[in-house]
Amino acid sequence: MKKEKILQFKQKTKPSVGKGFAMFNEGKCLYNNDKDELAIKRFIQAEKLGYESSEMFTCMAWIYGSQDSKKNSEQVIHYLNKAIEFDNENGYAYYLKGLTYEKNNSLDDALDALLKAEETDYTDPNLYTKIAHIYQLKNNFLKANAYASKAVNKFPEDSYCHFKKGEIYYAFEQYSQALKYFFKAEKLGMNDSAIYFKISFCYSMLNEHKKALIYANKTILADKKNASGYYRKGYIYYMIEDYDNSLKAFLSAEKLKEEDNDFSDMFARMSWIYQNHEENLEKAIEYSDKALKCNPKDAYVQYRKGCIYAYELKKHSEALKYFKKAYAIDKTEQGLFFDLANSYMNLKKYKLAMKYIDEGLELYPNNPYLLKIKTAVLYLQGKLQESKKLLEDLLKTDSDDIWVQQGYGMALCELKEYEKAVEYLEPIKDNLHLINIPSLFYLSISYYNIKNYESSLEVFLEYSQKEEQEYLENKDKKEIRNHIKLLEKKFHNDDRLYEIRKNFISIL
Repeated sequence: MKKEKILQFKQKTKPSVGKGFAMFNEGKCLYNNDKDELAIKRFIQAEKLGYESSEMFTCMAWIYGSQDSKKNSEQVIHYLNKAIEFDNENGYAYYLKGLTYEKNNSLDDALDALLKAEETDYTDPNLYTKIAHIYQLKNNFLKANAYASKAVNKFPEDSYCHFKKGEIYYAFEQYSQALKYFFKAEKLGMNDSAIYFKISFCYSMLNEHKKALIYANKTILADKKNASGYYRKGYIYYMIEDYDNSLKAFLSAEKLKEEDNDFSDMFARMSWIYQNHEENLEKAIEYSDKALKCNPKDAYVQYRKGCIYAYELKKHSEALKYFKKAYAIDKTEQGLFFDLANSYMNLKKYKLAMKYIDEGLELYPNNPYLLKIKTAVLYLQGKLQESKKLLEDLLKTDSDDIWVQQGYGMALCELKEYEKAVEYLEPIKDNLHLINIPSLFYLSISYYNIKNYESSLEVFLEYSQKEEQEYLENKDKKEIRNHIKLLEKKFHNDDRLYEIRKNFISIL
């Protein structure tokens, strides 16, 4: 609580024995000299002797609040109510009452008291910024902004008033406006790590990463022992895909991390870096687990763990457990719909896969990843014409998308349109193993059916070298065996066939 040497109180007191009044004066003197423990004893004695005044009760409330406003909140409110009973225009008492309720998360009571303080003409920059803050917490931008403006207008040289107005814009994601007031606060002398962190964040959200980095470094210089600056710096590098520097900064933040820091999102992104950039699965799992321990209610944290199971461990049932937890927390993440559908597709639960695809497309109708996986699920359901039609629509949108090209080529092959399949698959032949390995098999089949046997054999050899055979189904194995038999009729003793058979020995 803010201690203000007592304001101009109207002396509304209860007539009392002179000894009680003298005891109050002793307490007041001790209070003014910051000897609060001795002061409260005198005030209690004065009260027992029958002395009562708005000023004394306000002083008592302040002392109890300064000791521990949460633990002593009942005593604080009790004495503030007594102070107000004696003087209902004691604005400072209303102000302290509002601060006490706010610290105990009683926002409506806090707001009532603070607005009453304003009605009594009590004026203080913290009164307006605190009212603005409560309206911010109540998600009322207009009133939060109005009171922040009052603070700025009444106290134009107070740096915190400008900072608070910037913070309102920041909280409501109006980052350009927030910067104007943060810069004014900085100009007026606010130069701590908190304001630099927020300025850096604003620049990041405005995609001005160089400026964001400058203020991240200022955050670090302002407080080298504070993990937040390194955390912010790591995020900037992460956003611009400089993963080496991102990881370095994140590791520095981890070293400085305190117990109450919630760095779950940082750990989750460290997990991503270790998985996708460093290719260190052990570390990816370690940091995913740290993120989960830190905050299991974070949707991205659950999602990240699911990605490890889905893409590294190929355990789609386990992956779904985490994807579903993420979905229960936050249904707005676009990538989550794709990964739910992908896991169900890999488990051959196509109806469930389609359920999440369609739900995602209701929210994000033009999401290319959801549209692409929909073509794959339709294809696997045997709905070749529907898959082909959707692929044709995607090609109209982006004719250079090689994933769509290979998908369309495979659909054409299944529909026995072999020449057209070759037309789409041949130009991207060198990339097929990176996009979708089975598409090499379909190109080989298409070549064979248009009597280009040499190309069929060459492509099939590459396919035999690249295919992940542990994921082949019985249907796939049968088709591979049949294709080998066809090639054997054309190439009796070719060494390439010998190598193909060797590569597929486990299924022959």
